Amino acid sequence: MFEYLKEISERLYSRYMTIESNIKSKSNSFFDAFLDMAEEYIKIVTEEYSIDTKKARTAGEIMRLQNVNEFFINNLNTDPQEYERLKNYISKINKHKHNNEKQITFDIVMIYMKLFDSFLKGYCESHGIHKEEFDADYFVDIFDSFSKENKELAHQVEYIKKDLEEALENGKIKEKDIEDYKLVLEKSSLKNLSLEQQNTELRKQLIRLKDIKISIMEEKLNKTIDLLTQLTQSVIENRAISYAVGDTLCGSQRFKGYVDKAREDLKMLKDKEKSD
Repeated sequence: MFEYLKEISERLYSRYMTIESNIKSKSNSFFDAFLDMAEEYIKIVTEEYSIDTKKARTAGEIMRLQNVNEFFINNLNTDPQEYERLKNYISKINKHKHNNEKQITFDIVMIYMKLFDSFLKGYCESHGIHKEEFDADYFVDIFDSFSKENKELAHQVEYIKKDLEEALENGKIKEKDIEDYKLVLEKSSLKNLSLEQQNTELRKQLIRLKDIKISIMEEKLNKTIDLLTQLTQSVIENRAISYAVGDTLCGSQRFKGYVDKAREDLKMLKDKEKSD
């Protein structure tokens, strides 16, 4: 979403990505980020077209200038009502941001982002930039998504930890895996981290824990294979004895033949296992 902003300015797109992060974490910093993005765009336009902004510096100050207002409406075909709405939103953000009065909600996100998207329509058309249709569903999916992901990742981490603790109690974990497990536990603190940072750390923990669990499973598998190999060898030896016992009266030469036959059976079995 908003990929087309890259064609206007990489810096503008970076401002948007900060907003997206705030939406995902449901952070009230969304308002400051929105203000930064709007200000970046207004300055891009005024600088590109050499519009005199006098001593105005902020987006709100610049948008209140008559010549800026007229340029957007007459030259970029900006809807006058949208121009006023964006100007008012910026004014409200500046008024309330120091008092922390603005609280992010999904409805606010939709209103602000849809307005900004529409506000850029004229610029994109004049510069031949393809602007995709505003996708409301995208913001439905990402709103507070860091919190949802955080809960899911934490659940997966705890689930694997439970399995590893059980393996540890039963002595079914190698010394190296024990050390790796202890190292993960030592670095598992998520205090003072944002939701986004917590999710990054939880993903790292999950990868390490899964590696340890796979190592335990491989160890179990190797032991099972060893047991099966031993059992196969025992079966072949017993078969050789049964051949011999069945006809011991035939003498040592016939007994040797039974042993050779048992060996041939073993060779055929191993060849079959390789081919499978």
